Amino acid sequence: MIYILIFLFLLLSSLIFDFRKVKIKDDGFYNLWLLILILFSGLRWKVGGDTINYHYGFERTPPLEGLAKYVTRSSYTWEPFFTLSLSIIKTFTKEFWVFQLIHAIFINTVIFRFIKKNCEYKYFALLLYFFVYFVYFNMEILRESIAVAFFLIMYPLLEKKNFKKYYLLNLIAILFHYSSIILLIFPLLQKIKLNSKSVVLLISIVSILSVIFLFVPEAIQSFMFTDALSEKFTFYSGISANINGIIFNTLLFIIFPIYIIKLNKKNEEQKFENLMFAYFLFATIFVLISGFGRF
Repeated sequence: MIYILIFLFLLLSSLIFDFRKVKIKDDGFYNLWLLILILFSGLRWKVGGDTINYHYGFERTPPLEGLAKYVTRSSYTWEPFFTLSLSIIKTFTKEFWVFQLIHAIFINTVIFRFIKKNCEYKYFALLLYFFVYFVYFNMEILRESIAVAFFLIMYPLLEKKNFKKYYLLNLIAILFHYSSIILLIFPLLQKIKLNSKSVVLLISIVSILSVIFLFVPEAIQSFMFTDALSEKFTFYSGISANINGIIFNTLLFIIFPIYIIKLNKKNEEQKFENLMFAYFLFATIFVLISGFGRF
């Protein structure tokens, strides 16, 4: 019921501030929505399958004084910085909701700031975020969502070609979730503009990678930095969709974005052109190997 009410009020906010163009300063109202979503996700109690696993993991994680012994003697599978963050919080409190709240503050503050900076219709963007990814980011993939937030922080550095800071933050993101390794190649991919020539390149890359994924995954595994990352790659690359899933993913992640990009060409200001080749490259791989979507 609370979720439905928030959705309806966000829809109303979008109609008022985005499409009716009400001329009032709405920064306070925008920040109020940030507070609402932080409290909604941060103060939940065992909502989300992954959240329950994180809750149990938090209970097993020792304070800082016992962390070194815990890491050397246990078979923990979470990334170093995520484990360290749990341990730091556990040093001050045994309440898991404190971690949830800090996580919600970080994730949602970064996303809200990114939307405000890059979206003209920011309340409609919030509506989409809430409907599509809010529960997933805040109550399920807690480690991956930290990596996503770091990428949103890194994106202006990518635009400005400040690669030293970009790779430093990329390293931090990797230590929160290993799938962030994929961001290492974004500075290279952003140089490739999406056009007829690059589409041929894209198809060639996808064809080669698909063959490697399906028949000799060990060749890519050799480039993985850690055993944990190698295991994740092996698991995710083995997941594939049936024909209906492939058709659905093609429509949703390739055809629909192409249509939106064509509509957006009417606008004077083009956003995220430097990411388009990378997006369609990974989206095409995802269509063929659905487990790759986790990267």
